[in-house]
Amino acid sequence: MVDTRTLATASLFGVIIAVVQGPILPPPTGDLLIAVEALLLGLGYILLGFGGATYTAGIAGALINLVEPGFWLFPLLLALLYGVQTDVFSLLFRVVHQGKVSSKRLVVALTLSSATTGPIAYYTTVAAGLVPSSPVGFYAFLIVFGVISGAIGAFVAAKLWDRTLRVRFRPKQPGVTETN
Repeated sequence: MVDTRTLATASLFGVIIAVVQGPILPPPTGDLLIAVEALLLGLGYILLGFGGATYTAGIAGALINLVEPGFWLFPLLLALLYGVQTDVFSLLFRVVHQGKVSSKRLVVALTLSSATTGPIAYYTTVAAGLVPSSPVGFYAFLIVFGVISGAIGAFVAAKLWDRTLRVRFRPKQPGVTETN
C-alpha cells in the first residue's frame, strides 16, 4: 500500500519532470535538460527510499505518454529504466547510509544512470523510427551533454538536500520500515 506522502511527493516530482521533458522540448532536445529529472529522481530516492525514483519516473513517463502519444510507450519505458537504475545505483553505492546522505555517492549514482540510460534511449528510439538518426557528432554531443546534465542535477539535489531539506526531513533508509 502506498502512503499519501509517497504518492504526493512522487506525483509532484513526476508532474514537474513531465512538464519540462514533455511539451516544452520534444526529443531528443528535451534530453539535454536531464538535470531536472536527475535532481528530482535523486530527491525521490532520498525522501521515499528504494523505489522512490522508479515511482516518480513512472508517473512522469505516464504523463509524457499522454502528451506525446506518437512515441507509443517509449517515454514510460525509458523513464522507468532511468528510475530503476537510479534506485539500484543509489542502493549499490549506499547513497543513504545510517541516516546520512552522501553527496558524492549520489552524484556518482545519478551520473551512471544518465550515462547508461541516454545511449539506450537514443538507440531504441532511432531503431523504432521515432526520431531520425543524427550525425555522429550530434549524437556524441547529446550523450556527453546528457551525462554532464545528469551529474549537474545530482549535484544540485545533493546541495539542496544538505542546505535545505536535511533539517526538515529524514532520508528513508533502504530496508528500514517506519512504524507509527
